[in-house]
Amino acid sequence: MLIAVFLVAIVDTSNRSSNLLHHQSAQSTSSDTPIPAATATPVTEPVASCGSSPLNGRTQKVADAVVAEVSGVHRCQDVTATQLARIQTLIVRRTNLRNLRQGDFAGMDRLRTLYLNGNDLRSLPQKIFSRLSRLRQRDLSSNELRMLPAGIFSGTSDLRSLELDKNQLASLPAGIFNGLSRLRLLDLSQNPMGDLPASNFRGAGLRSLETLKFGSRTPTAAQLAGYRADLPRLVTLQMK
Repeated sequence: MLIAVFLVAIVDTSNRSSNLLHHQSAQSTSSDTPIPAATATPVTEPVASCGSSPLNGRTQKVADAVVAEVSGVHRCQDVTATQLARIQTLIVRRTNLRNLRQGDFAGMDRLRTLYLNGNDLRSLPQKIFSRLSRLRQRDLSSNELRMLPAGIFSGTSDLRSLELDKNQLASLPAGIFNGLSRLRLLDLSQNPMGDLPASNFRGAGLRSLETLKFGSRTPTAAQLAGYRADLPRLVTLQMK
């Protein structure tokens, strides 16, 4: 099978601007004045208080997104388990979300599309997606994810599109894609992991994957051979 390989050049001027600002700031600061080290304070997302509703105790921003999807409902207290189970699309994008709670998506048995892109997520609970068996599209792009728990995608075998681009992933756990037999698009581009060994897909059963996006290094002949062996339907490799 012929695999098309695309190289996409991206000119990023943000680093130049950042370096210039840093240089100017350094000039205006006395070298004799000590600069205190910044201390990162963990941020905990507010929890929804929804009475007897099944949304009670979930991350507030997730509860707000659910309310926005349920027709005729304006308060999380009024969302029922039946209404929760009917939701097929949930949009929690660009809300500055820092973390999620285990069980935030519980009861959403018909959820097919989940948008979590454009937030500040740094990590994910291990079983946060475990019961979303009908999920087809998951967008986690443009976050600050530094690692993924082993088995994070287990139980979502119907997934067709997985977008993890523009994060801080330097490596992937072994077997992270196991069981995603219907996955067609996997985007891992603009992460600091460099190249992507074919061993990441060995035995994963990604027999439907057609498009793979990652890194900026042209794959070696050995890697291409590995991709062909483990991804039999792969048509497009895009590096950017």
